[in-house]
Amino acid sequence: MYNRIKLLTALILSPCLLASCSSSNPTEIQTNTSSAISDQPVSPPTATLVVHGLSCPQCASNVDKQLLAVKGVQQVNVNLGTGQVVILVSQNQPPTGTQLAAAVKKSGYTLVRIDPGGQMPLDTNYIPKTATIQK
Repeated sequence: MYNRIKLLTALILSPCLLASCSSSNPTEIQTNTSSAISDQPVSPPTATLVVHGLSCPQCASNVDKQLLAVKGVQQVNVNLGTGQVVILVSQNQPPTGTQLAAAVKKSGYTLVRIDPGGQMPLDTNYIPKTATIQK
């Protein structure tokens, strides 16, 4: 009986396991970043980050928290269906690709590439498989 309770508790407290999250063990994630990621500031106002293995809501929350901690990132929109993260960046102090890659790596994922542009959703009340967080 005690083992069943432990198992149920583990499953309830670990949504990544239930959602087949590919990052449940961050040490298994590749840490090699793409050559397209540079130390140059990203072009405002938005950029699209392609993140390897992003699939569960709890993990996406960790990615957006890490990105929002980067100076110059004002808003984050994570799309779990595509594994893409659209960020709104400061016109005055946009972050560099290296800073963004470090934030994604800190959350346990690998930043594959950064594409200029991207569209932030206009209505964030109902967007399937998407979460938007602002500072």
